[in-house]
Amino acid sequence: MHKSSKFGKRAIKLLITIFVSVAFLLSTHLGEFWPFSIYPMFSQAGKEWERSLVRDVSDVPDQKIWETVHSVGNLQGTSFAMNEVNINQNDVANFSQKAGRWNERKIRGMRHLFRTELNRRDLLLMKVTGSLTKEKDTVIIDYTPFMLMKSDTTIFNPEMEISR
Repeated sequence: MHKSSKFGKRAIKLLITIFVSVAFLLSTHLGEFWPFSIYPMFSQAGKEWERSLVRDVSDVPDQKIWETVHSVGNLQGTSFAMNEVNINQNDVANFSQKAGRWNERKIRGMRHLFRTELNRRDLLLMKVTGSLTKEKDTVIIDYTPFMLMKSDTTIFNPEMEISR
């Protein structure tokens, strides 16, 4: 057998192995696999995006907390800087997006991130979604309250369908 045909067969087997491995890793990690998740600006350009925002709503009446707003200037409560208490914003966003069904374990996990703050203030986790208009020249941003965490309880937005 010729050396180049042995090399060709090995190369094909190696490429197939690599493609199968990447497909497996992507399918089991919800699309988050290193070389692909690090550059979402290229892979997801123009698609709707979602992030998380946390607000201190200790002084906000309960009936106003669940209002969805479309401007950062109309947000209820005050800013809560997660980096000042060593909470990574991307961790909160990933956790809230990929939680699926919110069982007691996942609720405790989210509360654990904010454990030092919940004795001092009520925190509202918001889902922030952005999308382009049909004309593709304007971005629409919605700030939707998702989860209210008080010192002794967690309440989900009653107007949202939350899997529990």
